Formats: sequence, structure tokens, C-alpha cells
Amino acid sequence: MYCRSTLAIRGRLGFKLGYPADVKKVMIASPGDVYQERRVIRDVVDEWNTIHAEDRHVVLMPVGQGNPFLASDGRSATSDHQ
Repeated sequence: MYCRSTLAIRGRLGFKLGYPADVKKVMIASPGDVYQERRVIRDVVDEWNTIHAEDRHVVLMPVGQGNPFLASDGRSATSDHQ
């Protein structure tokens, strides 16, 4: 749902500021000694999002190692699990 100010900005600038999309989590798991390879995978996912997300209404969200929102065991670091 767009507010009127977003529609007004879209009309004047010729592009929209947001779009509906499904978010698909992409789990990245690997041994701890392949940090550079995980970085490459994240870069490829970011590039895919840049090129395809708006047209396909799908955003890929990498999760897993190197994600500051996940604890070392893969659970959300903000969860209340003991």
C-alpha cells in the first residue's frame, strides 16, 4: 500500500520507491576457513537482487554464517531460546 506522498514522488520522479516482493531466505553454510567464498556468494545474491528483484517481485536474503543476526548455532541472536 502506498501513501499519497509516495505516489506524488513517484509521479514527479518517474520511479517508485518501493514494491511488493516475497523474501526468500538463502542459507549459506560452509566450513569456517572459506570466508572469501562466502563473501562471493553474498555478492552474487546482492547482484541478483539488484538486477531481478523488482521485476520478479522476489528478494533473496542471505542468512547463515557471517550474519550478525544469527547466533553461532544458527538461531536468531535476538530470540529468547535458552
